[in-house]
Amino acid sequence: MRRLLAAIVASSTILSGALCAQPAETQTTASTAFEIRGLKGLYWDGIENYYKAVPWMAEHNMNWLMLCYTAWPESAREWRKDYTPKQLSEMKELVTRANDKGITVCLSFNPGIWSNPPLCHSCEDDYQAAWRKVKDAHSIGIYWIALCLDDIAKDIVPADKQKYGTLQEAQVAFVNRMWADMKTLSPPPKMIFCPSAYTTGEMKKHAEYTKVIGEKIDPQIDLFWTGPEVCSPTITVAEAQEAERMFNRQPFVWDNYPVNDMFPWRPLLAPVDGRDPSLAGAVSGILFNPMKQWELNRIPLVSVADYLSNPATYDPAEAVEKTVREFPAKDQPAIRLLLKYYGSSFWGEKNFPPGPRPETPEEAQQVAADLEQLKSLMTSKSSTLQPMWEDVRERVEEDLKQVRLLADGPVIQGRQMKGGAGDLAEKAFGQKLGLVYARPTGKSRIAAVFNLDSATTRAARLRLLARNGDKKKPRVRITANGEKVAEGLLGFSQSDFEAKDFDLPEQSASGNKLEVVIENLETTGSLGQPPWFAVKWVQLLP
Repeated sequence: MRRLLAAIVASSTILSGALCAQPAETQTTASTAFEIRGLKGLYWDGIENYYKAVPWMAEHNMNWLMLCYTAWPESAREWRKDYTPKQLSEMKELVTRANDKGITVCLSFNPGIWSNPPLCHSCEDDYQAAWRKVKDAHSIGIYWIALCLDDIAKDIVPADKQKYGTLQEAQVAFVNRMWADMKTLSPPPKMIFCPSAYTTGEMKKHAEYTKVIGEKIDPQIDLFWTGPEVCSPTITVAEAQEAERMFNRQPFVWDNYPVNDMFPWRPLLAPVDGRDPSLAGAVSGILFNPMKQWELNRIPLVSVADYLSNPATYDPAEAVEKTVREFPAKDQPAIRLLLKYYGSSFWGEKNFPPGPRPETPEEAQQVAADLEQLKSLMTSKSSTLQPMWEDVRERVEEDLKQVRLLADGPVIQGRQMKGGAGDLAEKAFGQKLGLVYARPTGKSRIAAVFNLDSATTRAARLRLLARNGDKKKPRVRITANGEKVAEGLLGFSQSDFEAKDFDLPEQSASGNKLEVVIENLETTGSLGQPPWFAVKWVQLLP
């Protein structure tokens, strides 16, 4: 349900799911707290982080925990295989621990997302493989099942096309059959379905799909909804009521925060915001999708728990202070530094995702000092944050490396460069950058001009903090005062920004100005799509 944000915007997939909904005619009324309030795991391989989550959730008044379909291959990629005795034993142990703390466990599995061969809704073998998972889970005390068919293409296999005609009819038949069989079990379980259109935007885009799902999926089955978008800046009562009208039941909110796999596991630590104080009366339940790093989750999830328990009085600023007080006094300075650099912005806000953003060498020196202090505090022998340091270490050390580079010489920020498509960078990166697309777009060139004074006349190198597009590497040309600096596939990462140095031609630094021009040389491509090239900053070095 989560992808690099640029891919989300232009996704070719459609649709996603839910649980125990009220009839469409039921009036929504505000309540003081969410009856079902919980979490799911994000790429928590195996069971250990689920074991860790249970006591934390109980301490923070959460009551529902979903085993993500990424927990084991048998829940997604290899879904046709039965769970092993060891896996079932681990699940049973989780149920025992959760029940002791008043927490309900839900098993999710996804026979669509990575299925090879694709799911055949009309094939008896595929149905029975899915049904065995439900029965095995029920036998060890898991009475909530989330059948997820999110993030799959709209094409269906020939047998389904012949029998059902459309994806929605195939899903209706499969899901309703599963629910009919589930109702024969004792005690009776509950079911959530995650449809392939799970945002308001996708639901409207695929209106016929949504209409059929809303009308024909059994009304006792809940449907997941992530809000207006996959990662929604706001989720309001009015937006939930709109989803209710389309689903013919109140939606079950799958809130994609603080999930971070679309930003190479960058910490997202800001308090949750933009959630309606009266939302509890307009939805059948809510779960939040955490980060991969469990220890780091303990920072933003304090605000999540506060909102879930007290939505009417929740205040993000107060939640920050509550979060800091969760930790021993000796560790609070480190928590404040983490929040300063990785908790400064929320979805939809300027400079999201959060992170160090010094703009001058002087600012970079101060940030570097802060990050060094953060590292020292978290790795101290007296600190209780050493496990959390392991979660954040790679990101902090990479950011520290980058800010040290920024301190080396004069810099022009990518957002200050002329040309390109900096405005489009804000959706993907939370800030304007120097961004160039292929030549046919007319947005293939950006330029920066350095004034060469006595401190920079000996500039001999050019440094770029940049990255390639996520699907295809473009050919790029860099010139300085018209002299070629580099050209071709320059080897920048396709997953994150990295710094590379280039020697300047000796004759390029003559005069009192140095104009750096960066061009995308590709001759095919459209605006907003790869092959693109993004620049955070350009720097002159001696």
